[in-house]
Amino acid sequence: MDAHPHPLNDNQGCDMSYDDDQPIILRSARKPHLIRGTVVPPVPDDIILHAYAHGEDVGANTDRDPPTYIVVGPDPQGNRLYEIGYFEAPYGADTGSIMICHAMPARHSYQIRYWNAIRR
Repeated sequence: MDAHPHPLNDNQGCDMSYDDDQPIILRSARKPHLIRGTVVPPVPDDIILHAYAHGEDVGANTDRDPPTYIVVGPDPQGNRLYEIGYFEAPYGADTGSIMICHAMPARHSYQIRYWNAIRR
């Protein structure tokens, strides 16, 4: 599985600015999830943006149109990993913008992919 180059991850540490080319967080990324029978509240926007900006590419679904990608990254305190799904807007006023469509605490399979990615 080849992952798309993460557009904000410059691998230069934590000096990432969210002001320029900030991704657009869609309503679908702000929904609660059911994890092992427990309702988990939506991930706050600041955590979504931090996890996205500091995440590692862990997956891609190139069969979709547009293709979607998953990154896993930490919250600002580094205590928890989150999986963030995104795509590049193919048309309209936001053409070329990154659209975040999924956000939740990282499931075990994505955590494993994250740890394998940072060992490369």
